[in-house]
Amino acid sequence: MANTLFVVHTVFLFKNYLRHPISRNCLPTRVRLKDKGVTCPMNCTLCTVSNEDTLHLFFQFSSSLNVWSMLPFFSSISILLQDMDNKNIIFKVLHDLSKDDATLFCCVLWTMWKQRNNRVWDEVIDAPVYVVERENVMLHDWQDACRICNTSCAQLRQEGNVKWIKPVKGRFKCNIDASFSQLSNRVGIEVCIRDEAILFWQKLNGLLESGRYMLAKLLDCYQL
Repeated sequence: MANTLFVVHTVFLFKNYLRHPISRNCLPTRVRLKDKGVTCPMNCTLCTVSNEDTLHLFFQFSSSLNVWSMLPFFSSISILLQDMDNKNIIFKVLHDLSKDDATLFCCVLWTMWKQRNNRVWDEVIDAPVYVVERENVMLHDWQDACRICNTSCAQLRQEGNVKWIKPVKGRFKCNIDASFSQLSNRVGIEVCIRDEAILFWQKLNGLLESGRYMLAKLLDCYQL
């Protein structure tokens, strides 16, 4: 079922968030933490009544239902809620929705989890309308970044040889490059910071163990 995510055109961070924590049932909700021996209350951080598991957090909590009701595919979710668990609902919806709606769906799940974390760490309760607005802003920013990246790549291919351009006075330019070695299971990284006089202010390089987290963050930066 997780292969469904590969056809969804959305931010890599959101895909990674769905592929591992949700599909493997390891999202650190209070119910999950309790199952792992962590001493914590079971009640939902947002409603303080029901037990906080992923099904409640994403699809049963009143605020979550209000968020889904603002989206065009709410009826599809309502039908699936009758006889499916959380993971099956997510991948069934992704399978049935159009490409654009599936992208929107992934973003909403992520911003709902952020709503929960904002309550835990910052003691802030995000209103449903703000949850939807945050998702729209992030999705549009990412789409704009993709368009700019695609345009820049096309221009580079047309221009042929490209020369490095120094920054304006008072600014710095940071050039970053990375390489991945499956054979040695390492990531090579080099960072170079220069000023308008093309002087080296900082140069960093090294090899890192290419764990899943490091790869996910690097790939996410690459896509942006």
